[in-house]
Amino acid sequence: NDTASSVQGIRLQYDPQKDTGFSGGVAYYRALNDNFRVLSDEDLGLGGRGNDKASIWAINAGYKFTPKANLWANYANNVSADRQKASWQAQFTYGDYQDAKQAGTWNIYAAYRKFAYGATLAGTVSDDVMVGTKGWAIGGAYAPFKNVGLLVKYFRGKSIEGDADASRLFGRIEMFF
Repeated sequence: NDTASSVQGIRLQYDPQKDTGFSGGVAYYRALNDNFRVLSDEDLGLGGRGNDKASIWAINAGYKFTPKANLWANYANNVSADRQKASWQAQFTYGDYQDAKQAGTWNIYAAYRKFAYGATLAGTVSDDVMVGTKGWAIGGAYAPFKNVGLLVKYFRGKSIEGDADASRLFGRIEMFF
């Protein structure tokens, strides 16, 4: 579809940027594009609302146990969709890698993700899970030199609708100037 999208949003976030403690936030996003019609039961001949809007409410929370150990989760729900309307994920990360700012830093993570078409507008944010799938992801990052990072991520799961297996192996070299 070559139709331009219209997206508006508001987000309130609390993140004290401390070594330990709680962070969290809420958000609302409204998007308009004909691509959202694929989520409509009406357009599939199943009844339903049949609109081209997404009205997504989201909440997130996290807790840093130590400067290296972080647990966080988020949930999003598209109240305008008839199908695949809820996305969520939870992730535990251990390490100190931050965009290869310091050589020798690293991190690893384990996550469960469910990225529904109706509630995940930018599914490439994590690079491991595809939109329309749910399952487990693991990954890690290492900075062999300052401003150079090596990332690897693996996902194994299933499609949200149906029972098709889904997997992805992702790798990247990052260079920051």
